Amino acid sequence: MTDFIPIRNYSDPLQASMAKELLTQNDIICYLDTENHSFASWVYISSLGGVSLLVAKEKYETAKELIEIFDLKSNEEVEEKCPKCSSAILREQNSNWFIKLIWCLISFTPAPYNNSSRVCKNCGNKWHADLGDV
Repeated sequence: MTDFIPIRNYSDPLQASMAKELLTQNDIICYLDTENHSFASWVYISSLGGVSLLVAKEKYETAKELIEIFDLKSNEEVEEKCPKCSSAILREQNSNWFIKLIWCLISFTPAPYNNSSRVCKNCGNKWHADLGDV
């Protein structure tokens, strides 16, 4: 029987799944602990300690090296630029926080998705960060 030891905890279950897939592609036996709990009740993910990635004891060192590379690549900062003029001088334009506060108080649910947009100070172009030009 293979012994499994934790190699890393993730607060984001999707990132944990990507790390698991990376290890699986490199023939390292691993699994995610509390993955289903984190998807079913994402509000409690921090109290569960996140999603634990466990690997076979024999492949721990190899897995550790791969995970370190994966974490470095996934944490790289990408400088956001205006899609129109390529300027990096931007400002963020947030949606109405007051409406979100009222929503939370009335419905007892978390605030809706943050749909802030970016505005280029150079050319005045406005866009949503995930959606491109508006």
